[in-house]
Formats: sequence, C-alpha cells, structure tokens
Amino acid sequence: MSSSASTSPSEGRVVEDSVIEGYVAESPVARGPSSKGMTRHSGASSISGLLLIDKPVGISSASVVSRARKQLGIKRIGHAGTLDPLATGLLVLLVGNATRLASYAESGFKEYEIEILLGRTTTTDDSEGETLTTAPVSCSAEQVVRELALFQGTLHQIPPQVSAIKVNGERAYDRARRGESTELAAREVTIHSIALVEISLPRIRARIQCTKGTYMRSIARDLGEKLGCGGCISSIRRTMSAPFSVGEAVTLENLNTESLVSWTRLFPKAQECLVEEREAQQLLNGNTSILSSGVGPMASGRLRSPEEAGSGLAIYRRGAAAAAPSLSEVPLGLLVFRDGRWTIGVNVVTGG
Repeated sequence: MSSSASTSPSEGRVVEDSVIEGYVAESPVARGPSSKGMTRHSGASSISGLLLIDKPVGISSASVVSRARKQLGIKRIGHAGTLDPLATGLLVLLVGNATRLASYAESGFKEYEIEILLGRTTTTDDSEGETLTTAPVSCSAEQVVRELALFQGTLHQIPPQVSAIKVNGERAYDRARRGESTELAAREVTIHSIALVEISLPRIRARIQCTKGTYMRSIARDLGEKLGCGGCISSIRRTMSAPFSVGEAVTLENLNTESLVSWTRLFPKAQECLVEEREAQQLLNGNTSILSSGVGPMASGRLRSPEEAGSGLAIYRRGAAAAAPSLSEVPLGLLVFRDGRWTIGVNVVTGG
C-alpha cells in the first residue's frame, strides 16, 4: 500500500496520494489563546493553520478528520497524504484556507518505519489480508541486506491490489473486494535511503525515506518475491512528512486549538516579503503587476531573486505601515518563481 494514500470513510484500505477537501464550511472565529499558530482572515470569521497528528492504529484518516472537526468546532479540515487504519504516525491536517496548500503539504519526502513478515503472501500485501501462500524462510540475514539494498534509488513499483487507483473508472480496491484481480501499471518512485533496524527472521524492521506515493506494501511483497519465500507488511509508521516529524505531533486525545501551527511552517526555506497596504490589496485580488522586476517589492529589494534568496518561494505579509497594525504579522499568501517571473502561488487570506 502507499504510505501516502486515500481511502473512503467506509473502506479500511488505502492507496493514493490525495487530500480530502470536502469538509468545507465557515469556521468559528478563534478566541483568546486558540488563535495561536493560525491565520485569522481579514474581514472573515475563518481561521487557517496546520495540525500535526500522531494517528493511532485502527482508524482511517477520514475518521481523524471527523474527530478533529468535532473537538475543535471547525468544519473545514482536510488531510495530506493518507494513512490507512493499519498505519500509524504523522498525519498532517490542513485547516480553513490552508487546504489550498494541499499540493505543497503532500510534496515533501516521507519517512517510514516498517516491519516486513517473510514467508507469507496475502490478498492485500499486508498481514490483515487473506493468506495466499506460505513458505519456509531459508534466506540468510546477509541475503536480506543485499536484496533490500537494491530497492534504493529510482524504481518502477506496481501498486497493491487494494490500491485506490482507478481502472476504467472503478477503484482497484472495489474490484479486489469482489475477488477480482486488477492489472495495475507500474509507477515510478524514488527511495532515498533504506536503513535496516533489525533482522529477526522471519521479521525485518527497516527505516525508509522516499518520495510520496511509494507503497510500503509493495516493498514487502517484492522483497519476499526476490528472497523466494514471499512477504507482506505487518506494520507501518510514518515518522516524517517533510518538513515535519512525528515528534512534533499530538495525539487525538490531546488535540485542542493550541495544537494549531502556522501554515508558513510548510516552507522553512521561503523568504519573507513585506508589502505595503496597497500592494497587499492588489495581490489578494490576484493582480501580479507589482511583482515585475522594475516595480514594487522587486525594485525595493523586499522580494529577492531565487538566486539571491536561495529559494523560489516567498511568504508575503503586510509591512509595518499596514492600515491595521494588528494585521501586520498575518501571513497573506505564497509567491512562487515560475517561468522566469514571480507570481501568486496561493492566497491563503482572501479579500484583503
């Protein structure tokens, strides 16, 4: 299964990188300390931010979203990079207009701690599926090390049958529930690093850093095939979804409005750009003319070139001369350098 995947509330299986953004409604305004880490939108009652959750085993990502909505009294919440019920660990939730940053929240590399069970294959490539085959595990630890190392780098990976990938308009997992096999095309993924944590055959524990959309189930299945005994995943824990780590996350039991963090933390390398009130209004209305090299923030040095700043991203805020001083610290949106020029990536605040 993909370590980063989507599932319906009624379906426990997972599998594609996606963000659920269907939870859209006006959010209550933050009061007192609950505004910490959030963007309060000018002229609106909604708030925006991120929630870093340490998801427990046995519940879907959609269930986590549902619980967060109830506990915080906020309806517009989505998640980036699904974890299915078998998986635990870091799940990033996006609140309010921060859901517009879904593609950025999903794009960072992922880190997982996994356990592979050799000697068994299943219908779902995990230990919860129906057994297809069993075989003795006669390989040595040295063989495991050698074969697992071959997975590092860029490779083409066939998703598991319980994938949410659509084939002729139908999810693969729907066909799997009917006992039908689906021919799924291999997808290119990159595994940046594999670190063996423990080998206690027939079980193997490893730490893997990879691109989004990499299926931990497929790694277990393919390793077992290479070793000639079969294999499946028995546990998955996401420890990172860059730039965040599970050490920063809170449990559902401890989740409250103090748990919200600023969406700007998605972009630790982005430069800061202060804009005047008039410029802020233009950008919030989608007018990018002030981003030309000879005028506005570029001309005054408030917005530097990607070469000078070391980043093609910029978070823009109102400067100290903002009409409402209390709004001067509010991050308004993200600027991106694209096709040789600066433009608006996402406006998190709308309407000025």
